[in-house]
Amino acid sequence: MASSVVITEDVRLYDIAEEYKNRGYKVTVSPPAKKLPKFLSRFRPDLVAEGAHESVVVEVQSPSRKRGSDYWTALSDVLQKHPGWRLDLVLNGASERPPKTIDEQLVRTRLDEGRSLAEQGMLAASLLITWSAIEAAMRLACSRNDVELPDLRTATVITRLYTDGVIEREEYDFLVKSMRVRDKVAHGFEQRGIRAGSLRRLERISLRLLD
Repeated sequence: MASSVVITEDVRLYDIAEEYKNRGYKVTVSPPAKKLPKFLSRFRPDLVAEGAHESVVVEVQSPSRKRGSDYWTALSDVLQKHPGWRLDLVLNGASERPPKTIDEQLVRTRLDEGRSLAEQGMLAASLLITWSAIEAAMRLACSRNDVELPDLRTATVITRLYTDGVIEREEYDFLVKSMRVRDKVAHGFEQRGIRAGSLRRLERISLRLLD
């Protein structure tokens, strides 16, 4: 149950991001402190949407990521002092305690399974199992490299690995693009053009993060 909620939160956040982009806003998902305006640098917003006439701080509130009342009070006070900024609080459903990440050996097993599926031409199935492996590998890499994770959403994990120097910008861009493809496949939307080469690259990144 908890893992499905994390995925749902992640998809919901990107849906919100697309909504703001379509309305002409410049959107940053899980922005690191150095990319935030100075008055927001002590907060951890899920998304910032900057527009010509207003800018919005978006927070997705759910039991899987707790925010204390002091956090909301401080954030609201700061935004009130900066005209043109407002808070968009999105409420999500309840969840259980986040599950434990699979260990390194099981990650490698899933990568082998993903490679086997790709060799059989089952690229969509390969993507799903390979992506489960790379998500686990990324969280293990965060733990090993003391990367602080405010929550377990995939977008946050990828962003923090990049801002902490564990992955390069090219890998960051590739992983974000791959995540969107994976989300479409996992949730039953049409997605063409899954490439075997991209699956192999996901495997290589996973192995590098493990090593």
